[in-house]
Amino acid sequence: MELSHAMKSAIDIILRNDVQEVLDYFAACFNIKITFFSFDGKELTTGMNRSGAEYCRLIQTKLDRLSFCTRMDREKCAESARTKSMAVYQCHAGLMEAVMPVIVDGQIAGFIMIGQFRTSDSIQPHLLKQYKRKFGAVKELRAAFYRLPYVPEKNLSNILGLFSVIVRYIVSSNMVSLKGNLLVEKTLEYLKANIEKTISLSDIETLTGKSASTISHLFKSTTGKSFKETLLDMKLSKADAYFRTAPSPNVREIAKRLGFEDPFYFSRIYKKYRKMSPRDAIRDSRSVAR
Repeated sequence: MELSHAMKSAIDIILRNDVQEVLDYFAACFNIKITFFSFDGKELTTGMNRSGAEYCRLIQTKLDRLSFCTRMDREKCAESARTKSMAVYQCHAGLMEAVMPVIVDGQIAGFIMIGQFRTSDSIQPHLLKQYKRKFGAVKELRAAFYRLPYVPEKNLSNILGLFSVIVRYIVSSNMVSLKGNLLVEKTLEYLKANIEKTISLSDIETLTGKSASTISHLFKSTTGKSFKETLLDMKLSKADAYFRTAPSPNVREIAKRLGFEDPFYFSRIYKKYRKMSPRDAIRDSRSVAR
C-alpha cells in the first residue's frame, strides 16, 4: 500500500511494544492478517509477522492486478482518513478488507488494516476465467483460495466490531504517540509564555483536556523527560537568562518571579541541577560578560 504524497507527508510515530502484542493476539485468534501502516504507506508491524497470502500473490503477479490492489487500498485509506471511520470493502481479488485510521491528538498517524480473508466458498468467476485462459488450469489458484481464512457472512460484523474496538483501545491506551507530539508542543508553548507563573499538571489537564497520566506519558515518550522535569528545566533556564541580563540580579527576587516562594528551596534545586549555587552562577555569568 502506498499513499499519495499530495495527501500528507509522513508523520514520525512511536509504537509501544503493546501494539505488537495486541496485533499478534488478533492474528492468532482469527488467522486474519492485521497490519499497522504509517500514513505514507510503510508497513510498520504485522500481527504474527504474517506475510501476504499466496492467493493474493497469484492474482497480483500472474494476472497483473497489483496496481488495482494498491490503488484501491490507497482510495480506501483516503476515505477512512476523510471520514475518520472504518472503511470496509471487497478487494479486486474478491476478498474482504477493512481499514481504520489511527488518530492521535487530532492527527492521522497511520492506519490499521485487516484483510486477505474470504466470506465466500467460490472464487469470482471472471478471475477463474482469466486464470484458466492464461494458464490452462486453475488448480493452483483454487488451492491457494481455500487456504485463505474463512469468515462466514453472519460473523463478519462481529469481526469488524472487534477490530474497531482494538483500534480505539490502541489509541486510548496511548500505545501510539507522535514524535514532536502536538499536545507536547502546545504545552511547551504555554509553559514558555507563562514560565513566571506557578504551573501545575492540573493546569495542563485543563488546557489540553487530557488526563495527568496521558500528559506524563506523552512528555516522557516525546522529550525523554517527565512534565515536572521539563517545567523545572525551563524555569532554571529562565533563571540563567536573568542572571546574565538583569542589571543587579537578586536571587530572592528572581526565585519569586519564577514562582518559588521559598528562595532557599530554589537555591537547593538550582544547585542540584546546575551543580553550582545561584550566586556562583551569577558570578560566572558576569565574569564571562566582562
